Amino acid sequence: MKYSVKKLQGGFTMIELIAAMVLVAIMAPTMGLLVQNSLRSMMINNIAIQATEDAGYVIRNFTKHIDGVKEFTDGSLTATSLSFTNYVNDAVYVYQLRDAARDLIYSRTDGTTETGALVRQVVVDSTDDDYDSKFIYRGHDNSDLLASDPAITPTNENIKSIELVFVLLRNKDTYKYNIYVLPDKEAHINSTGIEL
Repeated sequence: MKYSVKKLQGGFTMIELIAAMVLVAIMAPTMGLLVQNSLRSMMINNIAIQATEDAGYVIRNFTKHIDGVKEFTDGSLTATSLSFTNYVNDAVYVYQLRDAARDLIYSRTDGTTETGALVRQVVVDSTDDDYDSKFIYRGHDNSDLLASDPAITPTNENIKSIELVFVLLRNKDTYKYNIYVLPDKEAHINSTGIEL
């Protein structure tokens, strides 16, 4: 009795090959969309992280300068401008939110004047409260002095705290931040003898 031995061939049959190509044709666009959405998500996340880092820089510097306030400069305190004298060297600091330039700048004068941008791409739009960067001067009852009815002119005597609200424009997205600072003008004098 003769037996015939069939050799097994490796590879795909035509039907398996067609099925594999159909599967690849279905999965390729899906994989492309997944990669595209992942990259877009990473980009948006990086923009948000950069905006938060910029805001952190503004918050740290603003807090550091306001904590050194000796007195606020009467007559120059508006929703877009803040001026005060530092207790250390009597340097005058002036902060300005500029609508046309879309930035927050500050200058320090202590013999010479140094001016620089603290942050760029700041939205200043007083017509829309959601997109308005501004200084808010709070009185001893924590009320907004400029927004009270009738408006109260902020002075060195009636300001208890300052709030800086700023909106950063990054790409086409806006990120809103605020910092509330309660300067203690008496702490720098240290009249109680307590070590700070």
